[in-house]
Amino acid sequence: MPETTVAALIINDADEILLTKRTHPPFENCFCLPGGHIDAYEEAYRAIVREVREETSLNFVDAEFFFLNEEIYPDKNIHNIAICYVGEGRGDLKINEESSEYGWYPIQDAAKMTLAFGHEKVIKYFLAQN
Repeated sequence: MPETTVAALIINDADEILLTKRTHPPFENCFCLPGGHIDAYEEAYRAIVREVREETSLNFVDAEFFFLNEEIYPDKNIHNIAICYVGEGRGDLKINEESSEYGWYPIQDAAKMTLAFGHEKVIKYFLAQN
């Protein structure tokens, strides 16, 4: 049975996207979009705001839904339906223990990277729409 997760495209004024590097499996040491699992009885929008805050210390504002990403990796026992949002991050960026580093990448470059959970597909979809 698929799990429901959320992912955030946080874009700055220089048209760069925020990626974080994971510290734990699955996809340890891979970059990905901030996000995570939705808690029981939690609305997806509240989950993405919470996840961005937990992982980056940023306030995720003006967030809008734009894509559902299917994350299917049988070899990793992963089957997620990720609800993806795009918005702006405000505040001082700090990572938590789930990430070893972060980086701002030009959106075009990030779309060419191999990211955890197939997040490059999310970025490519965003580029196709804009």
